[in-house]
Amino acid sequence: MTERNETYTTTTGETALVVAETREIQPSLTPGILQMFQQLDMAAYKSRRFGVTEGETVIKLLFCYENGLPLSTANTGLYVVKGKLQVESNVVAGQFKKHPSYDYRIKILSDHGCTIEVLRNGDVIGEASFNEEHAKRAGLLQKGGAWAQYPEDMYFNKAVARAYRRFAPDLFSQTVYVPGELDDSDVVEATWAPATPVQTETAQAEPGQTLDELVARYGADAVLAANGGAIPATADEVAALGKALEAS
Repeated sequence: MTERNETYTTTTGETALVVAETREIQPSLTPGILQMFQQLDMAAYKSRRFGVTEGETVIKLLFCYENGLPLSTANTGLYVVKGKLQVESNVVAGQFKKHPSYDYRIKILSDHGCTIEVLRNGDVIGEASFNEEHAKRAGLLQKGGAWAQYPEDMYFNKAVARAYRRFAPDLFSQTVYVPGELDDSDVVEATWAPATPVQTETAQAEPGQTLDELVARYGADAVLAANGGAIPATADEVAALGKALEAS
C-alpha cells in the first residue's frame, strides 16, 4: 500500500492537502511464471525431500507471490494442514513490520506472558495478549519442549497471532492460520533453496523475447538457475537472461 497526496479547493477558496491511501496492484501472474511454479512443484514432489503432496507447492508459491514473500517461505514457513494454509508466527510478525499501514510493538514480554499493541497508521487500535493462564487452559504447559525451554518466544508467537486475527485480518491476501489453530500433526518441517524476494513488477520484455517464451524453450529450472534463482523483473533482465541462455 502506498500514500499519495491530493489537493482540493474548499468552498472558501482555500487549498487543502489530504493524504489518500492506495493499495499497490499485485504483480501479474503470467503463464510463464505459473508454468515455472508448476515445474518447481513437481520437482519438490518428486524429490521426496520436502514432504509435500503434488500441487501443494504451487498453492504455497502463489501465496508467497501474492503477498510479496520470499519464495523460500513456501517450504520454510508455510504448511497446508487439512486443506488450509498455516503460516509460522515469524511470517506474521514480518508482514506486520513491512506493511505500510500496520505495525506492532511489544508492551509486555516475559516467561509468564506477552502483550502486543497493534498500530495502524501510527495509532494504537488494540492489543492482544497470551499469558500463563491462557497456556494452562489450552494444555500447552504440560507439553514441555519449547514451552518449557523458550516460554518467552512461545508467548510472543501466540500473542502476535492473536493480534493478526483480531486487528489485522487483511494482513494477507487470504485468511491464514497459525500453529495451534489447526491440528499440527500433518506439518512436516522442511527447507528449500531459493531465497530471493519476489519482485514487485512483472517483466515486460522486448517483442519476441518474453519470460514465457524463455520458460517454454529452456524450462523453469534453467531460467531460475541462469538468473541466480530470481524471477527476472524487467525487460532488460529478460533480454540479458535470453542472451545468457543462448550462449550456454
